[in-house]
Amino acid sequence: AILLVPVVLFYVVRYFLRPAAAWVAVAVFTLIQTTNFSFLRYINWGKAGYGEAVGGGLFLLGLALVLRMHPRWGGQPRNLAVTWGAGAALAASMFIRPNFALSVVWIGSVYAWSLIKHRDFAAVVSLACGLGLALWMPFHNWYYGHEIGRAHV
Repeated sequence: AILLVPVVLFYVVRYFLRPAAAWVAVAVFTLIQTTNFSFLRYINWGKAGYGEAVGGGLFLLGLALVLRMHPRWGGQPRNLAVTWGAGAALAASMFIRPNFALSVVWIGSVYAWSLIKHRDFAAVVSLACGLGLALWMPFHNWYYGHEIGRAHV
């Protein structure tokens, strides 16, 4: 999964900039080794068993799918399965890395608002079902940790 992060990064950057700039961004990401946002660091985190790289990749994947699946934003005609996948990828990124919660809520809200504005309620439901996977977090914490939301001081 970590090996797909540069591909997803290319699609996200290409949405905002020209393809040449997207290639440069991916080249910098894969070749530079000194920052936290580097492919080598992502691979090392993955080998150590940390979820940062996969969580970041899933967040970028969800963002790329959201941008790609909205016709008003220059995307393709709606596909409910892909819209569900965008929500699921965003929810999974938040499940792995809870610090993405505000970003996921913001992206999901903007996308849902735009869909409601254009009366595409089936796509809103599809996105909500994908984002609903985040509701498994409390069950996961209860089942594996035998508690829900207790802060350890």
